[in-house]
Amino acid sequence: MELRHTHRIFVPNPLAQGANVSATPDQAHHLLNVLRLRSGDVLRLFNGRDGEYRGEVESTGKKTIEIKVHEQIRPQQAEPDLWLCCAPIKKAHFDTMIEKATELGVSEIQPYK
Repeated sequence: MELRHTHRIFVPNPLAQGANVSATPDQAHHLLNVLRLRSGDVLRLFNGRDGEYRGEVESTGKKTIEIKVHEQIRPQQAEPDLWLCCAPIKKAHFDTMIEKATELGVSEIQPYK
């Protein structure tokens, strides 16, 4: 089954083959009203711990969606250890730089002179 063009969503629940997952209210709204998914539609699920799984919409309600977890597509991979070494700059700019570096996954920030 082709999964390249399926939608991918984050779920906080543990993922394992055969498990059932309920979408959060915000996700249910997006999946039902924006993407217009219906029973039988396929999507990809990940939680940042168990890897990525293929899921299938099992049932839908007015504001709920239940997803059946199928096989694992790929295992969880360790993130690279990224460091940022930078010269100190004005506080406002330094705060913004730290914020953006953190968003990009930098694990260590080393100011130097």
